[in-house]
Amino acid sequence: MKRNRILTVVISLLCLGVASVVLAADGDIDTTYGTNGLSRVIESGLGAAVDIAVQADDKSVVLSARNTDFAVLRFNTDGSRDTTFGTGGEVLINFATSSSQPSDAPQAIVIQPDGKILVAGSTSPAGNPDFAIARLNSDGTLDASFGNGGLVTTDFSGNTDLAYDIIVQSDNKIVVVGAAAVGNHANYKFAVARYNDNGSLDNSFANGGTRIISWGFGFNVATGVAQQADGKLVVVGVAKTPNYDFAIARLRVNGKIDHTFGSNGRVSTTFSSPPVDDSQAKSVAIASDGKIVVGGGPYVPWGHYYVARYMSDGSLDSSFATGGQSDTAVASYSASPTTISIANGPLILGGYSQSSDACALTRYDVTLVRYNDDGTLDTNFGNSGIALYNPYPATISYCVSGMTVRGMAVQSDGKIVVAGGDYLSTNFVGLIAARFYN
Repeated sequence: MKRNRILTVVISLLCLGVASVVLAADGDIDTTYGTNGLSRVIESGLGAAVDIAVQADDKSVVLSARNTDFAVLRFNTDGSRDTTFGTGGEVLINFATSSSQPSDAPQAIVIQPDGKILVAGSTSPAGNPDFAIARLNSDGTLDASFGNGGLVTTDFSGNTDLAYDIIVQSDNKIVVVGAAAVGNHANYKFAVARYNDNGSLDNSFANGGTRIISWGFGFNVATGVAQQADGKLVVVGVAKTPNYDFAIARLRVNGKIDHTFGSNGRVSTTFSSPPVDDSQAKSVAIASDGKIVVGGGPYVPWGHYYVARYMSDGSLDSSFATGGQSDTAVASYSASPTTISIANGPLILGGYSQSSDACALTRYDVTLVRYNDDGTLDTNFGNSGIALYNPYPATISYCVSGMTVRGMAVQSDGKIVVAGGDYLSTNFVGLIAARFYN
């Protein structure tokens, strides 16, 4: 594991002529990226980033919204806009079939092994949102071999369907997860859809390509999915059981519930950090030994990051942290972890947090936590395992300022890229991405 890197070498003309070396530690902002570590896009109509993915060449592809459309932007490895992609480095995707159709809502992005780009979210063709998926060629043009001119929509129940994550399986089939309202808008269930490479629903999966996973009446939403080496799918999110808990379900290759996992194919895990008893899983990764690692945080404002590791049968892994669960305080007010990763290095949970400062108000800090394999914090990263970063100084002039994070990815060299929104004194400024040593 790389612990420290030489960032700059400063030759000081001291009386002894000694060269001093400034070291960048893991968790530090990488000032070689963009401008002092940040790449900002401040343009009318462009919102905050909602996700980020890294290509095989380490270029970053960021998903956002511009006005009512999906917006996909690509950045070079130095943080500059990649003008070979789309128009000036950006592609707009419009699912609307009429001018009266409500806006599209992007949520997730993934890169296929062949370099094509998949994005997922929701669109509302008839008033109720449906799953919406688009595929781009590597140059940013819509892939006409996918769906209808590069676009696919899926309606589960004639009601509200919201997509939150997308992956590509080892056989190139595509899985999208989210939530579907069943019966009424107060009863949401996990929703899973699997597609063939051409965008058609995979009829060999569950009920003609879609699966609803029930947890009981209430707000039950899938926000992450990963594929095991044996092809089974692990779907995570939040379920009311009766508190809001980490919710994990596993599906067999054919989309049926895997009853060898947990109880009836489902596991719920409570994190209790008094006074907060409600939690939500946001992201999942499969370790090389097959163990399941799930990251998330409180369901209500509370400044903690949560990680749980499970054995293949769904039981908590007692060798990880405390009884399989890690609860880390990262901020004094709230925490919003978004992505867990074990790609190209150690376990990282990334997002942002809010703490009170001299303003007696909150600021938005990029918050990265790195863990050892046993679930303890890696003290070689940031400040005792936690790296906090804010692009604005902690002064009265910059109250309620900083960077929110909605997506995180890891480059092939282990560096961490994050993307989200830039805020100055409560006002949204623009899309922002940053890179950190790891």
